[in-house]
Amino acid sequence: SNKTVGLTVTAAGGGGGGGGGPIIIQPPQPETPPQPTTDSASVQSPAGGQIQIVVEGGTFRESPAVDRNIPPPPEGGSAPHGAVSFTVQLSQGQDSITIRVTFPNIPQGARIYKLVRGQYIDVTNRVQISGNTVILTIRDNTELDANPQSGVISDPIVLVVPQQQQGGQQPPAQQGGGGGGCSMGAGASPVNSLLWLLVPALVLARRVRKNF
Repeated sequence: SNKTVGLTVTAAGGGGGGGGGPIIIQPPQPETPPQPTTDSASVQSPAGGQIQIVVEGGTFRESPAVDRNIPPPPEGGSAPHGAVSFTVQLSQGQDSITIRVTFPNIPQGARIYKLVRGQYIDVTNRVQISGNTVILTIRDNTELDANPQSGVISDPIVLVVPQQQQGGQQPPAQQGGGGGGCSMGAGASPVNSLLWLLVPALVLARRVRKNF
């Protein structure tokens, strides 16, 4: 492909008249691409421990916070860390940010939601989870951006733990047969078993003594 290359030409030596010195050609200096701006902060989790937030592509416009006054999570789940809320000012030339939120722990089966204008949006399949860190890329003025202002992204993230399923209850142990007899459990001691066998014999012996 054709590429235009700029050159700087400098004539060595001075003076007018004839015969100047050699011409020095200096190649252009490569432009250094701008490095994405990063910012970081931490907040206290209501469940204990710190929540670490790192943003790439902008800086925090205001300090991150944890909001516990949120709508009930979907499907009866719980949000032990509340909503991790922050507002990011995009760097010049950026139209998206990559956010990394590290929770004290992420329970098995937890889901990740964005809370946008009071509505939960399940983004579990759109994020990357590495250990206890959730990684999410958000583009400005899309459905995951709660701030309508261009160049500013607001991003409440909620970790939701699904409601635990109650285990099935075990049926009560059988106490006896339909005929009214006694049933011994598998854990009965030999002494108790022997006593149960002696009871009928003692009753029979008493009846025999009465007859005589």
